Amino acid sequence: MFRLKTITVFASAVALSATASANLLENSGFEDPVVADGAPFVGEWEGFAGGGAAGSGNSTINPLSGAQHLAANIDASPNSFAGAFQDEDNLNAGDIATFSIWALDALGDTGSGVEMRMEFRDSVSDTEIGRTINFVPGDTLPALTNNNYTLLSISETIPAGADTIRAVVAIQSFGGPATQSIFFDDASLTVVPEPASLAMAGLGALALMRRRK
Repeated sequence: MFRLKTITVFASAVALSATASANLLENSGFEDPVVADGAPFVGEWEGFAGGGAAGSGNSTINPLSGAQHLAANIDASPNSFAGAFQDEDNLNAGDIATFSIWALDALGDTGSGVEMRMEFRDSVSDTEIGRTINFVPGDTLPALTNNNYTLLSISETIPAGADTIRAVVAIQSFGGPATQSIFFDDASLTVVPEPASLAMAGLGALALMRRRK
């Protein structure tokens, strides 16, 4: 009976510890303004754009939820880009991070330039430690349509030396001139403790039960 109880507690502790954190991003639904005022980048979305008539900012046209979303637009100029990013600090190396966002192609035929990534940074030296490969939905998912939002998601382990994630979403025409208008909404960044931390949590629970015995 004691063995069964300790195994149950061990499994419960691991399951509890493995639960993803709450969404760490502020203004995840873009209901508050997307800014372009420079650092610091924690706690708000920083918009960026370059080339031609590129631009990014809040829009009220067909949001997934709420009253607003992020709209990123580029015209037919080559080497244009637009998007937004947000930093989240006080994270732990080894934890598994997942960045997700819903996207919709407002034009219905130009989703190939959409990309998202996580950049891992050291807040003390303000340097980038590494980043995920740019996730391009057209590589692995059906093309975005003008009828439905598509959930885009990437996961990666936070590398050693990093304590900050920069969540980036953008569109670009580096592969050639393209007119694009993409809506983004309901972003999420969550983390799950590294496997070693889960094991330690389970062992801690097991030790506690043994002391009580």
